[in-house]
Amino acid sequence: MQDLCRDLIRNLMPSRQPNRPLDKGAKYIGAVACSSSNCVARRRGFRQEWWLVGLCCFTWLLGLPNEVVANSAIEVEYAEWGFDGRAVPRTFNLLTVGVQNRGDTPFEGTLRCHRLLSATGSWSGAEILQDVYIAPLSTRILQFYPYMLDEGEVWELRWGDGLEDAFQTERPQLTSGSRVILNDPIANSGIKQGLKGFSENWFPVSVVATDALRLAVMDHAPRWEEPRRDAFRDWLFRGGILHVLKEPTGRYPEVPVPELNVEPRPDRFGVGKIYWHDMTRDGLSRAYIYEKMYATSQDLVSVVDRNGSTFDIDPTSTEFIRRDEEFFEAYAEWDSDRLIPTRLKEFLKPNHEWPLIYMLSGVYLLTLFPGGYLVVRSKIDYRYSLLALVVVVAGFSWLFSVMGARGYGESTSTTSVATARQLPDGRWDVEQWNSLFVTSGGDYAIRAAGSFPIVSTVENLERVSGVLRNGRDGQFAVDMPPFTYRTFASRAEVPLGEFRAKVVNARVRRLRAAA
Repeated sequence: MQDLCRDLIRNLMPSRQPNRPLDKGAKYIGAVACSSSNCVARRRGFRQEWWLVGLCCFTWLLGLPNEVVANSAIEVEYAEWGFDGRAVPRTFNLLTVGVQNRGDTPFEGTLRCHRLLSATGSWSGAEILQDVYIAPLSTRILQFYPYMLDEGEVWELRWGDGLEDAFQTERPQLTSGSRVILNDPIANSGIKQGLKGFSENWFPVSVVATDALRLAVMDHAPRWEEPRRDAFRDWLFRGGILHVLKEPTGRYPEVPVPELNVEPRPDRFGVGKIYWHDMTRDGLSRAYIYEKMYATSQDLVSVVDRNGSTFDIDPTSTEFIRRDEEFFEAYAEWDSDRLIPTRLKEFLKPNHEWPLIYMLSGVYLLTLFPGGYLVVRSKIDYRYSLLALVVVVAGFSWLFSVMGARGYGESTSTTSVATARQLPDGRWDVEQWNSLFVTSGGDYAIRAAGSFPIVSTVENLERVSGVLRNGRDGQFAVDMPPFTYRTFASRAEVPLGEFRAKVVNARVRRLRAAA
């Protein structure tokens, strides 16, 4: 298109100077000379010619966005929350995204994921970034780990700045945990008796992303690489519930936990529980699933319906599944993402010298008036009056900035509180809430200790000037003004050593029955 415009410009300018190449129209305009006899005719011709040139270029600019859109061949096929389409409030959730490249050239770029505010349409918190490479005519499965607050939120995926370069997820229902059966994506196995199927190749590669999974049913040996096998083993050891069915051959599958493939079949692994069922997938019924499987993981959770009524239900019960209402909000007396950051900020509460600040404010006002008025009436040279005004304003501005900044200890510091759950091999699943305070403004890179750290802001109204990267090289890069704080949550696998409890002393006391 650029070559066509250049050819049209050359054809529309036959009167250019000889032996002078036409590189740009602007150069040619500056090089044209006309005599007094033909100046008007030449100018008129130039106006007509340049009008046509401008029309040609304008047409080319209109076609440029269409070419850019045509080259944008990325499309999000699906975005699945958690393990059964629902999310767990006040924790990190799994978001599985299938991205397709419909073009004939590779796509290499960055996908951005952020929380949307339904009231304004803008986004809040910090964006989660993930670099991705997708081969032509192929689909790539990506996983994000956003922090879900106490209501189902809509998140947006964006890979460009155009209107078509974005995808919004559905607003998920909330649950206390998912109950799923692992499906083989090649065999395309499924279940119709009350268990949600979950494709095993979507299982996360770290235990820190498995909080939304409460119960898993398995009837075959998953084809997992080592990170997924380790993540499943850690999930079970940490307190997961596993139900094992027999294969069509009548034998139990090889569970991806070596400690379970022994005789007799163990029913405990760490804090997790294992149930062995003498039946295959085809023999399951809805009644059996609710009586023998769901009953092992019942949990009441307080929910709020659209009318504002609060009541306790079991999210896995038959009554809950058959209800017509859709529950998008959860209620808890102890709200971790709000209570903990608020308490952490109180440790950094300033202790300003308010009497001195009030006194300085009064002196400043009196200095401006009637002080400024008296200086003008004293017939002092106006240049000295302006200089005095500048000195007074600058001096008091400096004093207020110094006095307003006092009381924080004058040092960059962080306060945090963490919970830890033991994993095999001396590792711990550590969830931590942090409040960072800085005395000098700038860009800060924050990284959680341990392997596979995931970090997230916990604000739901404020847009944070920063980006999040989760995974092997996870970190939180944020721009912070001086004397401000930023709260965030983090999760990671941290090697802290194995903890063993041992009873060293016990006393048995017998009570006599009353006569």
